[in-house]
Amino acid sequence: MPVKLANEIDCIHAVKFTVDLELSNVLQQRDLLAKLLSKGKTTLVPMPLEALVSERFSLKAAPDYPLAAISANADGLDAHTAYWFRADPVHLILQRDSFSLGEPVPLSMEVEHTQLLVAALNSHFLSEGLEFMLGNSGNWYLRISEDPKIQTNLPNVAISKNIHGYMPQGAYAGKWRSILNEVQMLFFEHPVNQQRESLANVPVNSIWLSGGGYLPAKSDLQNFELLFADTLLYRGLAELTGTQCRPVPTDIETMLVNAYTHICLGLGTSANTDACLNMLYEALKDRKVKQLTFNIGVYDKCLVAEVTTWDLYRFWRSIKPVERFLT
Repeated sequence: MPVKLANEIDCIHAVKFTVDLELSNVLQQRDLLAKLLSKGKTTLVPMPLEALVSERFSLKAAPDYPLAAISANADGLDAHTAYWFRADPVHLILQRDSFSLGEPVPLSMEVEHTQLLVAALNSHFLSEGLEFMLGNSGNWYLRISEDPKIQTNLPNVAISKNIHGYMPQGAYAGKWRSILNEVQMLFFEHPVNQQRESLANVPVNSIWLSGGGYLPAKSDLQNFELLFADTLLYRGLAELTGTQCRPVPTDIETMLVNAYTHICLGLGTSANTDACLNMLYEALKDRKVKQLTFNIGVYDKCLVAEVTTWDLYRFWRSIKPVERFLT
């Protein structure tokens, strides 16, 4: 290595970024992402992104990662008591002899339609101790008074697959499968779905339960000095760990304004993903950032990639399409 280059690299700010994002169809910067992946070190991890994030914050599946309670508590609901599930409105697609889980999860819905369907659920199930609730974001949650003794699957694990093997498991699985059947019958001819279909929108024909658990106790664990994220999960995790959490900015200078050494950027499927990727690449190239670690969720897997400033000088590495790293 030339002496001049070594000295330049020695001057890199000691800033590392961990970037969590979902590889969605709307991501435009695939060529740039492919370049970064091709230059760095990659590992394919057999777990969805939400599970990887949970493990990073020392949350354990018992039997689910308690994502519902964490998100609900950041979504304007008091999740300090009871057991919580996410209850995402979904569309199940009839296959030849089974059902598969359609995208997106949750389905996008008008506020009025959401309120009507949740009211219908509560009218039917409240007497059984099941309370469906809406957060400030419009997300659906299910609150129950005690541990239901079941294990659920995160929706990204089941998307486009036969749902039979991904339905609730455990001691009371039969009861909960019956509840989900009742939900489907309740939604079958609901006026909301009739209106959705008249507008060429897929009907909401079920809910997907996941992320069950009690709200974890506050922890002094801090994986990062600062979080930039717009999602409920990160806001909830920040509250649990006492980590600062700020909205995703539009410029790198805002992220580097203080002398932080490790920053997390939780993008998920944020509309800012493309701009942030470009911004981080330029910062790495300009040696404003020392290292980028990407955790890229791809359904039931997560692609982990580590890229340093020095890796960008590996001109002999050919650029491979993103899809090549997923097999």
